[in-house]
Amino acid sequence: MEKVLVTIQCIAYNQRPYIRQCLDGLVSQETDFAFRILVHDDASTDGTDQIIQEYEQRYPHLVKGIYEKENLYSRGGFRAIMKLLMEESEGKYIAYCEGDDYWTDPRKLQKQVDVMEANQAALCTHQVRSVWENGEKTDRLLPRITEDFVKDTEKFIPFLFSYGNSDCFVFQACSFLMRKDLLEFPEGRPQFMELSDVGDVPLVLYLGAKGPVVYLAKEMACYRLASKSSWSKSMRHDRNRVLRHEEKMCACFEEYKNYTGNKYDFWIDGNIAKIRFNMLMQRGEYGKIMEEPYRSIWSALPDKKRQAVMRHYRHPFLMKWYNRILRKVYGW
Repeated sequence: MEKVLVTIQCIAYNQRPYIRQCLDGLVSQETDFAFRILVHDDASTDGTDQIIQEYEQRYPHLVKGIYEKENLYSRGGFRAIMKLLMEESEGKYIAYCEGDDYWTDPRKLQKQVDVMEANQAALCTHQVRSVWENGEKTDRLLPRITEDFVKDTEKFIPFLFSYGNSDCFVFQACSFLMRKDLLEFPEGRPQFMELSDVGDVPLVLYLGAKGPVVYLAKEMACYRLASKSSWSKSMRHDRNRVLRHEEKMCACFEEYKNYTGNKYDFWIDGNIAKIRFNMLMQRGEYGKIMEEPYRSIWSALPDKKRQAVMRHYRHPFLMKWYNRILRKVYGW
C-alpha cells in the first residue's frame, strides 16, 4: 500500500442531514498521493454514525470511523477530540472538515499539497463559500481576498490582526491543510491555545508563528451557517455566552503577545480593542464606545449603524424591546 501523505480529520455530531455531502466531497478527492479519512462520531443520536459506517464499507481503503459511546466533547471539549484524532493520524499533513461543511473542488487537496511543498509552509488555506442550513448558497465569501499570497510570520501576523475582523475569523477550518509535525506538541500546547474556547483561531495564530502561510483565492469548500448542533447556532441567542467567549478571546490574544515576544502588540492591541468595543455594544454601554480608546472604532462604523446606536443611546427602552423581541446577538 502507498504511504499516506495526508490524513483528513472529520468530526460529526447529530449531522445526519449533512454528513453525506461532507463525506462525498472527501472521498472524491483526485490526488497523485495516498490520503486517509478519519471520521469521529461523538455519540450521535440521529443516525449519523450509521451513515459513516456505510461509507466505511463502501470505501474501506479511505474511510475509518471512530465511534464514541459517550459524548467526548462534554467531557473534554474539542481538545480531547483533536488529541484522539491526532493519535490516529498519519502522514505529513492534516486536513480538516466538520461534518456539516463540505468540499466542492475534487482537486482541493492536490492544489494545497503542491503549494505547501513548494513553499515549505506551515498552513495552507483558501476561500470558502457560506451556505444556509438548507444548502442554499449565499454571496458571502470568506475571506474576500481575491489574490493568492504567501506570507511569512513577520507579515502574516500583522495582516491577520488588522484584516478587520475582531475575532480573527478570517479563514474557515474546512480550508485548513497543516503540517502534522507542528501539531504534535511534544512539550505541550502553548498557553494561549489553552485560554481559548474555540479551536480554529488558536490554530491559525500558532501556525502563523511557525512558518509561511499560503492562501489560495479559490473557492473550494462551503461553510454551513448556523446548522443544527453547530457551535454558532448554540451561541445565537445567548448573549452571556457570547460575552464569555469574547472575554476568553481577549485573554488568548493577551497571552499571544507574550508568545510572540511582544513584537506584534500594536496590531494585537487593536484587535483586542475591537472585541472590547463589541462587548460594550452587546451590553448596551453606548456612552463608553464613543470615548477613548474606542473613538476611532466608533467613527469607522457605517453611518446607519451609528445612527441606530444613537437611537438606542437616547432611548434606552428601544434596547429592551430589541433584546426581548428580536433577541439578536451576533452582529449586535
